[in-house]
Amino acid sequence: GGVEPGRAEAYALELDSATAVRTLNSLIGGGLTAEMALEAFPAQSGGTLPAGTVLFGADPATMVKLAAAGRDNGLLLRRVASEDFPSSTDPIDRVPRILALTGAVNQDVWSLRNLGFPVDFMTTASINTAPTDPLVNYDVIWNTGNWPGTTQPTARARLTAFFAAGGGYLGSGTGGANFLTAGAEVAGLTVSTNGGAGRS
Repeated sequence: GGVEPGRAEAYALELDSATAVRTLNSLIGGGLTAEMALEAFPAQSGGTLPAGTVLFGADPATMVKLAAAGRDNGLLLRRVASEDFPSSTDPIDRVPRILALTGAVNQDVWSLRNLGFPVDFMTTASINTAPTDPLVNYDVIWNTGNWPGTTQPTARARLTAFFAAGGGYLGSGTGGANFLTAGAEVAGLTVSTNGGAGRS
């Protein structure tokens, strides 16, 4: 692990493992800035890095931190030349703050925290009764359950406003998908399960 030797305009971290995600969150949480490539691009030493790869600067102070993180975690950050820099990127300004729609610290919350994400949990009932909107402190909703029922109009309104303002969503299972359709967040999505032999 570490950084590839030689001159570079940037260093690339491919997010291909849980270790890479934890390392990215640690580096961003430690004050480094980065950009996420929105398209594939070549590495200086050969091969192509996929969209979703994260690019860091190559200034000496950043390089020292990247080299240490790479060595500590068994990751190699690849060199990128200026002429190969992807034309389409998104800045990463912080580790996303996630609210899990659960009633307790369950497997979902544990898994996200293990990846280095700051995660809190709350039920839709709590969102409905909170005196002020608790969603303003978060970037992403994680969910496996259903859209709030008609008895929770405040939760519905707050979640709708959160998504309208650009809040992110990660869902799992049929509940996570039904949440989007029931909340009119997507159109044309039909939820189904695959119960074929040997599949999960």
